[in-house]
Amino acid sequence: RLRPAHHQPLPPPCLVSPPAHACGVLLHPTAFPDTPACGTLGAAARDWIDLLAREGVQVWQVLPLAPTDGTGSPYSSPSGSALNPWLIDADDLVAEGLLQAGDRDALPQGGTGCLDPAAATGRAAAIAAALARRWPRQPAAVREAFEAWRRRELRADVDAAGWGRLYRLAVNTRGTGQRGGIAVGDPVGLS
Repeated sequence: RLRPAHHQPLPPPCLVSPPAHACGVLLHPTAFPDTPACGTLGAAARDWIDLLAREGVQVWQVLPLAPTDGTGSPYSSPSGSALNPWLIDADDLVAEGLLQAGDRDALPQGGTGCLDPAAATGRAAAIAAALARRWPRQPAAVREAFEAWRRRELRADVDAAGWGRLYRLAVNTRGTGQRGGIAVGDPVGLS
């Protein structure tokens, strides 16, 4: 889940004409304060949404949430379908029981005053490593739900010409000078 149980889902999008005038704001989640290295989709994001609702702000525009390219731009991301791992909130993972407080406390820190891309990348990698270490001890229901999701995504990968596999291949070979082992004549690119 991307939200705690006590938060209600947003209403469905308006399918009728929007009001003639609306108030909106542009703010990327990486700009949220009080999170190490980079804002996340955690408590600060939920507080922001609550504030927007209380103040009658009708539109929140965000920039792409995809992983950034080698220059830090989300506009030429290796995937338009994946979430930037910088946005994963360690406190939410602890609250969901996927990490322990000690795991979160051992994560690399960054400043809380501004975006620190190097620290955000290191923190995201450390979160992934901690999740992998904790995975075998997760309840069977959690592992089974994830496996069901993974099987659905693998079927979707096949239906969508394998974007997920190609994305993982691109990320895993980024910065290595390799082209991901894509061979001429290999329609999927996984030779």
